[in-house]
Amino acid sequence: AALLAGAVDLGAPGPDTTFGNGRLDVLASLQSLGDNDVSVTQTAAPDPVIVGRPLNYTITVANNGPMAASAITLTNSLPSGAVPGPVVSSQGSCGAPVGSAITCTLGSLPQNAAATVTFSITPTTSGITVTNTSVVSATETDFNISNNVSAASTPVLSEASLFNLYLPFIMK
Repeated sequence: AALLAGAVDLGAPGPDTTFGNGRLDVLASLQSLGDNDVSVTQTAAPDPVIVGRPLNYTITVANNGPMAASAITLTNSLPSGAVPGPVVSSQGSCGAPVGSAITCTLGSLPQNAAATVTFSITPTTSGITVTNTSVVSATETDFNISNNVSAASTPVLSEASLFNLYLPFIMK
């Protein structure tokens, strides 16, 4: 909290023989409600993933601020060439992918609440790493934008490479 103090002398033309009359002293306390802060995190499983098998994403949007956050939008950039399965959100709605992006309109979240979005993709190429990126925003000014972006990178392996990776450990 911060204190704001001030004084104003009020009067009319002419001499004032009584000092202090017409003086108004003001002391006000300003209380900060905190900073608005929405955030996004995501996980990908399994990690690594086998080519041709589902890679499941769970994206969590949270309101860490002191008041409700409104008109929350999540934009998810899919890995190149990925086509997601059904997109499910715990609140609001997610549109069909446009290009390589999914946009979800999640509505409002009260303080300390969260919403989740889940979907899966099936990688078709091995020997690469697929990266999925999510960005969240709300109507209110966000004073901590460092947690508004989240990415998950997952190696895609062939079944043969997985066999070669784990077989030496099993045989020991």
